[in-house]
Amino acid sequence: MCLYRVRRIDGRLSRALATAGVRHVFGVDAADIEDLYDALVGSEITGVIAEHEFFAAAMADGCARTTRRLGVVAARSAGAAMNLDAGLA
Repeated sequence: MCLYRVRRIDGRLSRALATAGVRHVFGVDAADIEDLYDALVGSEITGVIAEHEFFAAAMADGCARTTRRLGVVAARSAGAAMNLDAGLA
């Protein structure tokens, strides 16, 4: 997939999240999802970087419970995504 299409998709995703009322996207600093964080710049959504996927999932869960809004976690595929299990359990 070319870089332009990825950025366009991430821009659409950030607009869809904003429409759904999302205010924060939690995740780790990874090149795989860097374009998503770039798309959040200038929107009302704040990207929050955590040291580990477990912490990002726990922060999204806590944010969802306290604000009654969607808690969103951005993660890479494979092993990193598996680290979300413990944070959401």
